[in-house]
Amino acid sequence: MATRASILGLTLACVAAGVVAGFVAEPEQSSSAPGLAPLAVVPAAQESARPADPAHPAPAGDRRTSAGRTASPAPDAPALDSPKQSINYALAANGAVAAGSQNPQLLIDGNHTKYDGANGYAQTEWNATPPQAFTVTFKEPSPANAIRFLLWDQDNRFYRYKLDVCPDEDDAKWKTVADLSGDKCECRGWQVALFQTQTVRRVRLTGTFGSANSGFHVVELEAYDAPAGLSKPWEDVDF
Repeated sequence: MATRASILGLTLACVAAGVVAGFVAEPEQSSSAPGLAPLAVVPAAQESARPADPAHPAPAGDRRTSAGRTASPAPDAPALDSPKQSINYALAANGAVAAGSQNPQLLIDGNHTKYDGANGYAQTEWNATPPQAFTVTFKEPSPANAIRFLLWDQDNRFYRYKLDVCPDEDDAKWKTVADLSGDKCECRGWQVALFQTQTVRRVRLTGTFGSANSGFHVVELEAYDAPAGLSKPWEDVDF
């Protein structure tokens, strides 16, 4: 079945690059955890409030900024504009299993609000050879047409990625439903991919770039058979 990708919040630069599918990103969040990403440029006056770099985490249990403030929670997830409740097939409590690099179980634990520079996210190395990827396997093949996930967003870094789905255990059947790996793509916060309803057993998310360091950091991933009549901007209504 042909893939129909729907792109929400795609930047003009990405449109010009002709990507396969896209994302909707929340506005950049204010910094609130300790540390400084090694490759990011921040005005000197702002450095004291810069959050922890996931690749160089703060000591365990440290949730303060350099000014001693508690890290702010993440914004609510973008939601579908429908009162119908849908099952998150990519949730561990619903039988899903995650694999790939560091702490993949955190992708599917249902937590997208409690995280900082040291905890609450999964990680791959985007510059590894061969490329590292997260794979989420549903309890059973299920109809799905929407996947969304939260990129670590407590500073102004950005990421690039590819998102694929597969109906079973046959690796020859992977289909790309979102390709935001182009040089001009800058993906931040929540990402949403809509595509034609199809049977999905596995989801594969491959980070291809991170502006701050070699890590690709994802807080949570969800997958749904979303109700008909979706409308932008996917705000203020929860599944």
